[in-house]
Amino acid sequence: MIISIIKLLMLVAILLYASINDIKYREVPDWVSGMLLILGFVNILADMIPTMILGAVLVFLPQYISALISPSKALGGADIKISTAAAFLLGAQRGLFALIIGLALSTIVIPVARKVHHTHKTGPFPLIPFLAVGILTAYLI
Repeated sequence: MIISIIKLLMLVAILLYASINDIKYREVPDWVSGMLLILGFVNILADMIPTMILGAVLVFLPQYISALISPSKALGGADIKISTAAAFLLGAQRGLFALIIGLALSTIVIPVARKVHHTHKTGPFPLIPFLAVGILTAYLI
């Protein structure tokens, strides 16, 4: 039980750090996704690894293909790396759930925030905070 609590606290700390960096600088260091991958190996059983790999592949491929087809409208590199590493940590079902929750939340909140703040309707926005909410939600389910 204590290992699960420590794992959760580490996940929260990593995602909080990534979210703050994304909001402030629109950049997240590569080591953040590496830490999520490492955290995925904490307290797991060997039979969980195939679903963890499947989760990473299922989250990575659509984003990668989207980036190849339309690079100007694709997610940022950190968004793809973090969501893929989180899907590895969470497994296939919860990894896809986390991505869907994060993207859905961003499509609801960003237009409203832009309308309230009278900002430009297009352009990049920090996605990691929304992905972090999705990741934590999926982790706790």
